[in-house]
Amino acid sequence: MERAASRLKQSWTVPLWAFEWLTEWVAYVLSNWSFLEVLEYLSSFGVLIAVIFYFSESGDRLKQKPLPGVAGR
Repeated sequence: MERAASRLKQSWTVPLWAFEWLTEWVAYVLSNWSFLEVLEYLSSFGVLIAVIFYFSESGDRLKQKPLPGVAGR
């Protein structure tokens, strides 16, 4: 009875182990791909550009902010 339960536990985990094995190999292959490094640098550059635009347009946001007590007019 105990052997059947252990086989059942092991048999349903086979697809999970196969998926883990596959994803580990995909991660290994992609880790050596230099194009992903370029994408990583571009994403960091994009965040930098977004922060620059956010602070450069902060004066416009202050101009659009309604004055206290005047919002109902």
